Amino acid sequence: ERVAHLLLELRDRLEVVGLSDGRRFPLPLTQDVVGDTLGLSAIHVNRVFKALRQAGLFEVRSGAVTLLRVADLAILAGRAEPTGLADEVAEPKWPGSTEATINTLASPDQRP
Repeated sequence: ERVAHLLLELRDRLEVVGLSDGRRFPLPLTQDVVGDTLGLSAIHVNRVFKALRQAGLFEVRSGAVTLLRVADLAILAGRAEPTGLADEVAEPKWPGSTEATINTLASPDQRP
């Protein structure tokens, strides 16, 4: 949830200053920095990034992030506000329930 929220927040803020096209933006941060920012270990951030990539929610190439399924990322982040993108949908596209996906991405001590 924290990583998804951070990615969306960075996208929103960078879009305001013209550094994002709504889906792609630079992310010159290490996983250590992301972990420190979110209060997570770098190892956990690495696992979450891997799970989000495998779920097809985002990709990282050449220091830039591309959000592939913004609506699904917003659901995972628990964001209620609309993203403003025309092709967004309210239902998740990944297999299984939202709860199952969140449980998969959550660390063992954060699982319900």
